[in-house]
Amino acid sequence: MVSISQPEIRTPRPQRVIYVERQGTLDGNLGDSPMDAQNTLHLALDKQGLTNRISYGISMMPDGMGLDTTRAPRYRGGYVLTDDAPLPADPDLQEGIFDAGKMAVFTYTGGWEGLGEAWGTVLGEAFPASGFTMRPGTWFETYLDDPSVTPTDQLRTEICLPIE
Repeated sequence: MVSISQPEIRTPRPQRVIYVERQGTLDGNLGDSPMDAQNTLHLALDKQGLTNRISYGISMMPDGMGLDTTRAPRYRGGYVLTDDAPLPADPDLQEGIFDAGKMAVFTYTGGWEGLGEAWGTVLGEAFPASGFTMRPGTWFETYLDDPSVTPTDQLRTEICLPIE
């Protein structure tokens, strides 16, 4: 059983993000695309000297979690930027303004290996019980803690779903 908080309603301000995008497969599976995107992202951030310009990590699923099986779901692994300075050109990196809109935010506490089960609990139990209505929009996770200083069982991840 995973630990999931009651939902909190938020409307985050638009944020400038830097990210790497990868695609899953037509069966709705993200497969290795999140790991590939994150690895590419961290290498590019190090290569470009951008690690001092980022705040918290964010994983964005603009197509939900593969619910539309007519196209392969996209995954964007990224970070919120801390400044408005121009970015160096890098073929691996994209930037944009992420405007999430109104969200139901569930906090999962535990290791990242449990995120699949956490999403299952949110989508299968917690969200339906909340009474909220989903709207089209990007599903995303934010990572609140640094795994190099926070014990694995205390890592906090926000699971965010767009609502009306």
